[in-house]
Amino acid sequence: MQSIFQLSPPWYTLWNKIHSSIGNAPGILVQELDTSAHPYSITLTVEDRNRAVAIASILTPYFDFDNIGVKVIVTDKDGDQVPVKIPRSADELIALIETALGQNRWFQKVESRHIYPGSPNHGVYSIFSRAVIQFFNDDLRDYYSNFNQVVAVVFQDIFLPSPGGIFHHCSTSPSAYFRFSDADNRLFVIELTDPGNIEHARSLLRGDVQSPSHIRGKIVKESVPYNPAWSFHIDPESIEFFEKSVEVCDASIQFVEDNLKDVCGSTLPNCEWCPWTSRLVDEIILL
Repeated sequence: MQSIFQLSPPWYTLWNKIHSSIGNAPGILVQELDTSAHPYSITLTVEDRNRAVAIASILTPYFDFDNIGVKVIVTDKDGDQVPVKIPRSADELIALIETALGQNRWFQKVESRHIYPGSPNHGVYSIFSRAVIQFFNDDLRDYYSNFNQVVAVVFQDIFLPSPGGIFHHCSTSPSAYFRFSDADNRLFVIELTDPGNIEHARSLLRGDVQSPSHIRGKIVKESVPYNPAWSFHIDPESIEFFEKSVEVCDASIQFVEDNLKDVCGSTLPNCEWCPWTSRLVDEIILL
């Protein structure tokens, strides 16, 4: 029995889930839900054919909502439906996932391990950012009538649980995201993955500790979704907190942005960056 509070039909919720998850990548267009015939259909048009095949191979092709069915179709840029590739091993499934999600803004990495200690079988685990997917859903249970769900859960809802009989689960990264400022009051977002660094950052914000309080790490000359204001970010695995450092790696956020072409060479050699005036401002939750 459908809850009286859930006003948005589940097939529209499904479309929004696909649009907000798989569709959160360049070169993928999630067409409007087609309700002109039964079953309804959702078509994803993917520019790169190899990526289209990979997506079709891990995405659930049909959803049943009692008397309403929804089929999910993946096509190439010419509108031709692509075939499905059945993985025969964990390594083949990993390759499909990396091709399908390599440019997805939520996706971080994919790993494989024994499903449980002593098991001869390997499971595959797709790791996603610790963030929330949110969209308007006419849901009166929510103050803003929104759907709110952890990214990994949304992907799990639309993916095949065992492509080719291989266990596949979507997991949430333990990453946490923080903003720091510099002497110019510019704001910059970093991703922390090390549990010790995460706890230290939270201790700094609570005032439990005072130092080390500055941020250093290796610059990567690419923008990332969690730090869209800037054309670069800090490699999460390289981030450390420091109190004193050599001057050669000191620079303001704006200076790095303005001189990015020279960074890792004559400016900030080896991509090492240690803004002396960096101070944590707050922890943020991605939406």
